[in-house]
Amino acid sequence: MNNINKFTKYFLVFLNLVFALNINLAKADNLDKFNELKNNFNICNKEFDTGIKSCDEKWSTKCYNVLTNVNKNTQKCYINVAKELFLLYYNQDNIKTQKMFDEIRSFTYNKYLFIYQENNYCQKNNCGISPYLHSEYATTYAIKNYIDKTFLAIENHLR
Repeated sequence: MNNINKFTKYFLVFLNLVFALNINLAKADNLDKFNELKNNFNICNKEFDTGIKSCDEKWSTKCYNVLTNVNKNTQKCYINVAKELFLLYYNQDNIKTQKMFDEIRSFTYNKYLFIYQENNYCQKNNCGISPYLHSEYATTYAIKNYIDKTFLAIENHLR
């Protein structure tokens, strides 16, 4: 009976070591993927900065299409990184995650459009296309901030 207890104790210690090793390996794998996604996110940031600099007259109608496309492409880039984060760390499926980010993007854009377009000044003076561009910028930064906070939350759990 004593030999069985010793065997059980050693076996449990062995299982704990294997379990601890698997957790560390899983964290290392996740950390590698985490760093890869963070790098992809930084690439999105650089592409945004480069795109914004491509047009000198930032608030002109001449640059409106360029800057709108830069913002929309950056939003897509951010959302693609976020989808991978949510698939890996939150066990969400691709369709559900895409739908969630489409809703976040649409809601954010519409709320900022209200802020920039429906104010008293624009109601009296016709602000033209600037509220749309301001809303795209605000939406891009809102998505960026959301993903930054997601990275921070995951990073706290991985380290």
